[in-house]
Amino acid sequence: MPGKSGLLTSVIRLKSGVRFVLVVLLLIGNIGFCQETLKEILINGTTKQKIETLKKVISSKNTRILPDIIVALDDPSVEVRILVSEVLLNLGDVSFITSYQKELSDSYWQVRLNGIRSMVKWASGDEIIFDLKRALDDTYWQVRYWAAVGIGKFGDETMIEPILSHLKDENFQVRAELFWSLKRILGRDEARYAFKKLPDSAISTIKEAVKSDDVKTLVNAIWALEASTDIRTVPVLLDFLNNPSDEVKIQTVWALENLKSNEGFEFLRAKMLEPSIKLKIETIKTLVRLGDKESVPALVARLEDPDENVRIFSLWALKEFNDFVSYPAIVKRLTDISEKVKDYAYRIVLSLKNPDFVPVLEDAFSNKEFSLESKIMAVDLLGKIGSSEESLFFDSVKNSPEPSLRKAILTSWYRVNPDDSAFLTYLNFASRLDLDSSVRLNAQKILKEIISIIGKDLKSGEEIKRSQALERLSFVKESPFVIPLVKEMLYSKYQDVYKAGLEIIPYQPGSAVFSVMKEILRKEESDEVKKLAILGMGKARLKQAVPLLLTYLKSDDPEIPIYAAYSLALVGNDSGLKIALRDARSTDIQIQSMAVETLGLLNADAAIPELLRILENSELEVKLKAAWALSRLGEEKGLYTLVNLSRQDIEPLRTQARHYLADRKIPSSLKKRIPEIQRKQEILTTGVPETSLKKLIPRKITEPPVIDGNENDRCWQVLMEDRSMVYTVGEKVPSEVQTSVMVAYDDENIYLLLICMDSKASSITFDNQDFLTICLNPQSSDNRWYQYTLHATNFLRFAYVWKKYLTDDVDSQWQSQWQTATKITDTKWTAEISIPLRDFGSSGIASDRWEINFQRVSDHLPSVTWTGRIDNPSQFGLLLFKTGN
Repeated sequence: MPGKSGLLTSVIRLKSGVRFVLVVLLLIGNIGFCQETLKEILINGTTKQKIETLKKVISSKNTRILPDIIVALDDPSVEVRILVSEVLLNLGDVSFITSYQKELSDSYWQVRLNGIRSMVKWASGDEIIFDLKRALDDTYWQVRYWAAVGIGKFGDETMIEPILSHLKDENFQVRAELFWSLKRILGRDEARYAFKKLPDSAISTIKEAVKSDDVKTLVNAIWALEASTDIRTVPVLLDFLNNPSDEVKIQTVWALENLKSNEGFEFLRAKMLEPSIKLKIETIKTLVRLGDKESVPALVARLEDPDENVRIFSLWALKEFNDFVSYPAIVKRLTDISEKVKDYAYRIVLSLKNPDFVPVLEDAFSNKEFSLESKIMAVDLLGKIGSSEESLFFDSVKNSPEPSLRKAILTSWYRVNPDDSAFLTYLNFASRLDLDSSVRLNAQKILKEIISIIGKDLKSGEEIKRSQALERLSFVKESPFVIPLVKEMLYSKYQDVYKAGLEIIPYQPGSAVFSVMKEILRKEESDEVKKLAILGMGKARLKQAVPLLLTYLKSDDPEIPIYAAYSLALVGNDSGLKIALRDARSTDIQIQSMAVETLGLLNADAAIPELLRILENSELEVKLKAAWALSRLGEEKGLYTLVNLSRQDIEPLRTQARHYLADRKIPSSLKKRIPEIQRKQEILTTGVPETSLKKLIPRKITEPPVIDGNENDRCWQVLMEDRSMVYTVGEKVPSEVQTSVMVAYDDENIYLLLICMDSKASSITFDNQDFLTICLNPQSSDNRWYQYTLHATNFLRFAYVWKKYLTDDVDSQWQSQWQTATKITDTKWTAEISIPLRDFGSSGIASDRWEINFQRVSDHLPSVTWTGRIDNPSQFGLLLFKTGN
């Protein structure tokens, strides 16, 4: 029997394919002892035999035979060499590096490709770097591609220059992979250091290499430049911002952010104008993280972007920069069509809590661009970020015609200044008399909270705290919600709280008051408290208290009878007349004053002689009440004294005198003589009327001025100034330091420009007294006109209805919607004013003849007026309206 080797040789020479396959199968199955035979096939077999054998090796996945097949790498057949390279690629390991290197030298591209792939897959270390560099110059692009992959995997800083030198590869995939490999290498500190040591020409090489339309190549290049942390790459990156691909631009934006460059902000800002929403948003984020505060104007512009998310991110950026210049734009977003944007703008204002938002939010209230909902949001924010100084603003807008606004104003006013007297007064009014039920309910809710707090403070051992609580309580004493608190006060251990409770009781419902008062008079030992209780029943107009009050007319106490007489007079009972006549001669001013007031209430003719005596010889306080009592009885002498006291600069007598003159019980025939008496007194005082009659003729305009305090509007350029202000004290001659006036109007408003000369104007502050007052009398009334007062800084301003001898609760709630602005320079200050005609209850000029006056009061200049006193319409000048332009 021949040997195994001879048998194999004989079989190989057979032509039968069946026999060959059978033998190969036997060989593969007995691989342990037939490796030499396999090697012989690969050396001496036919190409077909070699190919079949190698395919079986691949399918068997037996790595033990790999050392025997590498001989076929020298086979003249390309197919055989390809199969060998595939076997090594799939089954090889690091021990076959020499074979991989040999494959790289093969003439056929697929062998070289498998060789470079095997090297990248199986090899490692410096031993293959040279081969990878060499493969970068291969004629086939996939070989170069895998060489680039291998460099990225195994390379270090020494490979940077080879990569740069091959960036001009003709294949875009190779270029992309080279940039990716560069990015991977530059992830090491040593590599970044080496890159920064390269000459500028290396950067130029990169710049030339990225002139490509392939997005992947460009993105990889951007990542590589970013990884370098080399500031010299910024100009190259800035060029990428002009690429048409949004992905390239976004990646560039991120790279510039990570490089923290101070260059190219203007190019970055321009990206916010691109159509891509994602690019705009990423640019906004980057500008914020780079701290580019100069981008605020551009961000403000983006608040008008049609995309909701862009507007939201722009708001976020403006919040981060927190520049007051952007505050008006942020507040304007309260009007945004998107609920998300509105809500975010609201939360930004709330989180920043910057007081510079306050004037912007106030302006929003009168801005026609703001919807009702937006105005409510602005008011709500004022309540949450404003200070107690917001009380002035809330007081000026509290009479809004919109119930929801009035409701919001109450809530916000409560937040900023719950102790403000104007707030408490309005709260009391709104809780009872507002026309809208939701406003009343809100006011009542707030009022209950305030009363609860007052109740706690009234139990304090600190007198100052109780005093402050009592002051607050005085503004809401008419509220029915006070009744439970008053009952507690009457049993307080503190005398001041107890007495205050008695004083408040008259303002509560009669039935509740009477039962409480009777209980006090029955149990109380203090005469002072009894007096307060007696007065309380009278002020509460409790007719059921008359029998009880009559008993106190006979009291042994020298003072209690007059208190009882006064209270009886208040309820219309004259049983205390004799006591009042008696005590009118008392030497105690307080008793005498109460007795005289009682006589005035009783309106008894029998009191006239006594009242005339008191008018001639008594203290001013008592004389004032005697004059009032006589006026009610139709005595001209009393009225003459009352008018005289109403003109004196003595407070509170002047105010009280004016109040008495408005008493409806004064006979109308006598009341009609008030203007005549007033003129007589003026002549007695000055000899002649204070100034001669003056006239102003306003110009009707078609283009209203901008209310900004400047005098450069067209209407002011064509109008003549009136410069005829005179001194208010002494001789009525023109003042040396003039205040000039111009007036214009249209179908909706009256416009005024006042120029106040002052060499010390630049030093005017909030603390200076420098006020302008304008009096307008559209109906030429003798006792009712409108007055507007404005400070030079525009910080303080107020408007009200001036009334002589009249009371009108409606007028007390009147609010003007006037607009004002001032401007202070070195030599003067100007006031520009717009007053709506609807302030006067009309939609146009109802009468072509109005009365008008001006007054300027300064703490360092003499006071001046246009025609005379501002509290006397008979001394006003004329405002004559003419039709036409």
